Amino acid sequence: MAGLIWFIAAAVGGVATLVVLNRRSVKQTPADVAAVLRSLLNGKIDSARWDYFVSTTFTDPRLESIRGRCVDAWRKGSRFLQPGAIAPQELSAAGVKLIRELLQECERIGQPKAPN
Repeated sequence: MAGLIWFIAAAVGGVATLVVLNRRSVKQTPADVAAVLRSLLNGKIDSARWDYFVSTTFTDPRLESIRGRCVDAWRKGSRFLQPGAIAPQELSAAGVKLIRELLQECERIGQPKAPN
C-alpha cells in the first residue's frame, strides 16, 4: 500500500513539474504573433500552431495581452465565433473584426520608434 501511495505521489509530482515547465514565458516577436493572426484570418492555421499560441505565455506584456484577448474570444458560445465552431478559423464577423484589430495593434508594436 505504501508503494502505491509513493507511486501516486511521484506521478502527481511529475505532472506538476511538466505543467510548471510548460508555463514558462517564451519570447515572441510582434512578427511572430502577427503571422499567427494572419494565418487565423486566412483560414490557414493548423490546430497545433493555434494550441501552442493560446497555451503559451509571452514575455512581452503587450503581446501577451493580444494573446490573452485571443484566448478570451475562443470560448464556447463566444460572439467572436460562428455558432458551433470547433476550429479557430471559424470566426464570426465580430471575430474577424477583433483579430484584424489585434493584428493592427501587433503591427504597431513591431514598428520602430521614431527618434526624438
